[in-house]
Amino acid sequence: MEKIRDNLEESHNVFAEDNEERADWVEDVSDAPDHGFLKEKAEVFTSQGCVAAYFPLAQEDPVALARFLKRAAWTSLS
Repeated sequence: MEKIRDNLEESHNVFAEDNEERADWVEDVSDAPDHGFLKEKAEVFTSQGCVAAYFPLAQEDPVALARFLKRAAWTSLS
Protein backbone atom coordinates (compact mmCIF):
# COMPACT_ATOMS: atom_id res chain seq x y z
CA MET A 1 0.00 0.00 0.00
CA GLU A 2 2.87 2.36 0.72
CA LYS A 3 4.31 1.78 -2.76
CA ILE A 4 0.96 2.56 -4.35
CA ARG A 5 0.64 5.73 -2.25
CA ASP A 6 4.17 6.79 -3.24
CA ASN A 7 3.44 6.11 -6.90
CA LEU A 8 0.23 8.15 -6.76
CA GLU A 9 1.99 11.07 -5.14
CA GLU A 10 4.84 10.99 -7.64
CA SER A 11 3.21 10.13 -10.97
CA HIS A 12 -0.57 10.28 -10.31
CA ASN A 13 -1.07 6.60 -11.18
CA VAL A 14 -0.65 3.40 -9.18
CA PHE A 15 2.02 1.90 -11.44
CA ALA A 16 4.23 5.00 -11.76
CA GLU A 17 3.92 4.75 -15.55
CA ASP A 18 4.64 7.70 -17.82
CA ASN A 19 1.48 9.81 -18.09
CA GLU A 20 2.30 10.59 -21.72
CA GLU A 21 1.27 7.00 -22.56
CA ARG A 22 -2.28 7.31 -21.19
CA ALA A 23 -3.85 7.99 -24.58
CA ASP A 24 -1.88 5.42 -26.58
CA TRP A 25 -4.99 3.20 -26.80
CA VAL A 26 -6.39 5.65 -29.39
CA GLU A 27 -3.96 4.15 -31.92
CA ASP A 28 -6.16 1.01 -31.87
CA VAL A 29 -9.31 2.90 -32.90
CA SER A 30 -9.85 2.64 -36.64
CA ASP A 31 -10.38 6.05 -38.25
CA ALA A 32 -9.54 7.92 -35.06
CA PRO A 33 -9.54 11.68 -35.60
CA ASP A 34 -6.20 13.50 -35.71
CA HIS A 35 -6.87 15.05 -32.28
CA GLY A 36 -7.10 11.55 -30.76
CA PHE A 37 -10.36 12.41 -29.00
CA LEU A 38 -8.54 14.99 -26.86
CA LYS A 39 -10.14 18.41 -26.96
CA GLU A 40 -9.96 21.64 -25.01
CA LYS A 41 -13.75 21.48 -24.56
CA ALA A 42 -15.93 18.43 -25.16
CA GLU A 43 -19.54 17.41 -24.74
CA VAL A 44 -18.60 13.93 -23.49
CA PHE A 45 -15.94 12.89 -21.01
CA THR A 46 -14.94 9.37 -20.09
CA SER A 47 -12.15 8.05 -17.95
CA GLN A 48 -10.95 4.47 -18.05
CA GLY A 49 -9.12 4.75 -14.76
CA CYS A 50 -5.48 4.11 -14.05
CA VAL A 51 -5.26 0.59 -15.49
CA ALA A 52 -7.06 0.71 -18.84
CA ALA A 53 -4.81 3.45 -20.08
CA TYR A 54 -1.71 1.26 -19.91
CA PHE A 55 -2.45 -2.44 -20.37
CA PRO A 56 -3.53 -3.97 -23.72
CA LEU A 57 -6.19 -6.27 -22.25
CA ALA A 58 -7.84 -3.38 -20.43
CA GLN A 59 -7.47 -1.04 -23.42
CA GLU A 60 -10.24 -2.93 -25.18
CA ASP A 61 -12.74 -1.00 -23.04
CA PRO A 62 -11.88 2.56 -24.11
CA VAL A 63 -11.41 1.42 -27.72
CA ALA A 64 -14.86 -0.20 -27.73
CA LEU A 65 -16.45 2.88 -26.14
CA ALA A 66 -14.87 5.20 -28.71
CA ARG A 67 -16.08 2.98 -31.57
CA PHE A 68 -19.56 2.82 -30.07
CA LEU A 69 -19.82 6.59 -29.68
CA LYS A 70 -18.58 7.17 -33.23
CA ARG A 71 -21.15 4.72 -34.62
CA ALA A 72 -23.88 6.29 -32.50
CA ALA A 73 -23.34 9.52 -34.49
CA TRP A 74 -21.54 11.49 -31.81
CA THR A 75 -20.15 13.79 -34.43
CA SER A 76 -18.47 15.89 -31.74
CA LEU A 77 -15.95 13.05 -31.36
CA SER A 78 -14.57 13.48 -34.87
